[in-house]
Amino acid sequence: MRIAPAPVPVAVWADPAGCPQRLVLDGERWRVVDRPTALGSAPRVDGRPAGDGWRATIRRASDGVTEVADLAVDDAGRWLVIHRWR
Repeated sequence: MRIAPAPVPVAVWADPAGCPQRLVLDGERWRVVDRPTALGSAPRVDGRPAGDGWRATIRRASDGVTEVADLAVDDAGRWLVIHRWR
């Protein structure tokens, strides 16, 4: 099931290659629990490419809820959640 309107700003901690590892989304801590898949510039923001993107399985620290999220970096260098599924 797709959830949450997109895009949503998010704070991301990434490894040196830019692969997301941890994030804070809607004030809650999440951890990436798989090896994210690089999406290149496939995610779109307002009809235009969003920059480098990743699809990752994320788990919320407070209760263990697991989701899949598409994350992208916009032209200003900000991380965004483009899509979320539960």
